Amino acid sequence: MRADRLVAALLVLQTRGRVTATIEVVEPESVRAELGRIGSELAQRCTP
Repeated sequence: MRADRLVAALLVLQTRGRVTATIEVVEPESVRAELGRIGSELAQRCTP
């Protein structure tokens, strides 16, 4: 599974309240930065 698909899947699960601290495991800094970027991008798209 490609990293971007994994991140997207984690984000979907996280928005449903099922993922909490799974992200700590894999390269914490780069993953956290990427999730933050994608998360804020999604937030902008989902905000009416």
